[in-house]
Amino acid sequence: MKQNRKRRAGAAFIEAALTLGLYCSIVFSIFDYGFVMYMHQAVANRVSAAARYGSLNPTDTTGIQNCVLYNQSTGSGAGIFGITSSNVTATRVGSGTIADRVVVTVPASITP
Repeated sequence: MKQNRKRRAGAAFIEAALTLGLYCSIVFSIFDYGFVMYMHQAVANRVSAAARYGSLNPTDTTGIQNCVLYNQSTGSGAGIFGITSSNVTATRVGSGTIADRVVVTVPASITP
């Protein structure tokens, strides 16, 4: 009878360990996905602010890049999430026409 209880206790311990491992991997995956979504939205917000800055200062492409990196028109060093100025492109398309645009891009493949 005692031996049967020990076997049940051991089986319950193994089942708990397997279930806890699966549960933890699901929970940590949800947190990781949430952080990736946060990073995406933070960079998208910075690009939007840089485009607004570029609409007021269309010839200042360095300032537009800095708005993405540092959230201001001046700065140095690594920007948000380690993005560098070589990863940010700011161009002016259709200068002096009715289709004058400022295009700000950050590659989607950047990983911190």
